Amino acid sequence: MKNNSFFIKLKLGICLLMLGGNLVGCGANKTSVSVEQSADTEEEIVIPILLRSEPDGVNSTYSDLITGFNKKYKGKYQLDVTLISETEEGYRTRLKELNAIDDLPVIITDAAFGSDFLALMEENNRYYGLYPLSDGMYSSAGMFYNVDIFKKCGIDTYPATWDEFLEDCEIIKSKGYTPISLHGGGDYWSALLIGTAYMCRDEAGVEFLNETLPESYDNKSFREMLKFVDTIYDYTYSDALNISHDESLSRFISGEAAMIPGGYWMVSQIEGAFFEKGFSSFCGGIMLVDKRMSAWGIVNQEDEKVMEGAKLFMEYRSIKTDLQEKSRSDIGQKYIAEFECHGKEFPNYQLQWQDRIIKEDFDVLFPKLIKNDITENDFINQLSIANNKY
Repeated sequence: MKNNSFFIKLKLGICLLMLGGNLVGCGANKTSVSVEQSADTEEEIVIPILLRSEPDGVNSTYSDLITGFNKKYKGKYQLDVTLISETEEGYRTRLKELNAIDDLPVIITDAAFGSDFLALMEENNRYYGLYPLSDGMYSSAGMFYNVDIFKKCGIDTYPATWDEFLEDCEIIKSKGYTPISLHGGGDYWSALLIGTAYMCRDEAGVEFLNETLPESYDNKSFREMLKFVDTIYDYTYSDALNISHDESLSRFISGEAAMIPGGYWMVSQIEGAFFEKGFSSFCGGIMLVDKRMSAWGIVNQEDEKVMEGAKLFMEYRSIKTDLQEKSRSDIGQKYIAEFECHGKEFPNYQLQWQDRIIKEDFDVLFPKLIKNDITENDFINQLSIANNKY
């Protein structure tokens, strides 16, 4: 009995040893996997980025760009996207709010949308850097036009001078067409594209437009620009002050108007219009070209690895944009050809002038000017009063 008991205990001991060894082995394997996973987790740097969503609220215009980067650098860097369903203005307001509470993500798009915001970010050392696209075409602007309407009105080419421009507007209007597709509100930016281009017809206007955050807008060039903007509203829709840019663009695409100012960002929408389309620099061969308008920004962070990842993404964005196929549509090719041969450039007033004046005071004063409730002098005086408040 003792021998049987001994052998039973011996077998039980051996089994326990073997089981213990297996458990230890399993534990070692688990520890190894855990360490390996931990290493992977430590290597993958998360980079927060804020983007506007498409109308579906699910995707962003840059979804392919984000997916491509995350796939290429999987295990090293990962873009963590926060999507907000807002208009451009709503997105910009959100950036200001996040800046005020010091809660900006590492990467922001539309980083140079306004002179005040740009100056504040740089003054407070918030920007590590701005990264505009190398090709200024993506942030340039000129005039799209309906070649069919031009031909029906006996106009062979886009006008070379501003006097010819107004003469053509008269002809087009007399033939029953709307010469220019303009809108109201939204700081009247499309009309001001034309207005600031007009301002650049002489050196004084160019000099003023190149001035950053001017203390005064009381000068001959600005005054003449106001008068010209007032004039071109005689050649647009009767309800132009009450419609958005989206509506004015829709009307142009439907063939209701002869011209609309804008940039390359509008090509994809205009190329579907069922008429012969043209594109020209503004009169005098000048185009608005301001690379800062395509700038994305890296916001200063304490984590150097995150900053390195953000810079790598900016390089990736630039390369992908340079390599991406430019529009092969007829109007896309016309736009590219005009950009490549334009003679002169002028900066975007939105990055030169006081942002609060553009967003707040212009929205009040331009309707009054266009309705003839105030004169150019009244506009200047009221703008000067408002400017002194800031």
